[in-house]
Amino acid sequence: MNKNIKLKRCNLQQCQAMCCYDGVYLEEGEEEKIKQVVRSFPEYFQHLPEEFIVEGNWQGILNGRKTATKPYHFSNPNFPAHFEQTRCVFATDDHLCSLQIASTHEASHPWEFKPQSCWKFPLQENDSTLLPPISPNEKDPCDIGTHYPGFSTFTECGKHKEEGQEWSKVLKEEITYFNNKQKQ
Repeated sequence: MNKNIKLKRCNLQQCQAMCCYDGVYLEEGEEEKIKQVVRSFPEYFQHLPEEFIVEGNWQGILNGRKTATKPYHFSNPNFPAHFEQTRCVFATDDHLCSLQIASTHEASHPWEFKPQSCWKFPLQENDSTLLPPISPNEKDPCDIGTHYPGFSTFTECGKHKEEGQEWSKVLKEEITYFNNKQKQ
């Protein structure tokens, strides 16, 4: 594992939140939490379809509850060809997350309402231990062959960039938030 990976924060206007293209699979308890947030603060979620959490089946490998997606055409020239032209229904037209917008205005932390997989990306996790992002010399965990060569290493915020900073500095807020959540 290469811990010397360098990252740059992505510019959402440039990347168009490409990491949100397929929505996100939810961890235990997150579905009910999101539904409660949507019920409690409907003013942030008027753009959602009736079914905003659905049953997912990714490549016949991963099944479970996830956020729904909607068609979206990414004009970003770096958008990976193997990503579908869809994105999470919680994404806004200006590439922000409506769950984070609601959290920023209504909760104690901007990520309080977001699924963990969203706010900690591109960090990896194994048995509740936070791991660095995937380095260029590691196989992307989502690499399942020629028709889908990976996820993390194809997103702007997950790619190693020589001109970037050490990953632990760039993702300091995510690491601190994760560690605080683990203590709760």
